[in-house]
Amino acid sequence: MNVFKKIIRSQRGVALVTMMLLLSALTVLAVGAVLVSSIDLQLASNYYQNSRAFYAAEAGDEKALSDIQSLL
Repeated sequence: MNVFKKIIRSQRGVALVTMMLLLSALTVLAVGAVLVSSIDLQLASNYYQNSRAFYAAEAGDEKALSDIQSLL
């Protein structure tokens, strides 16, 4: 019986260590997901700004062409 008590005592805290490792792994995954979504948000913002600038420049070209044609 003494052998079983030693085994039980030597395994004390294993669940805590296992849960801490699992929690650490999940934290790393969560931080990774937040970073990826943050980068995606920046990319979407850049795309929006670039599209807006492109269409504003194109509208300026069309306006200039229209003004030149009306003068001629």
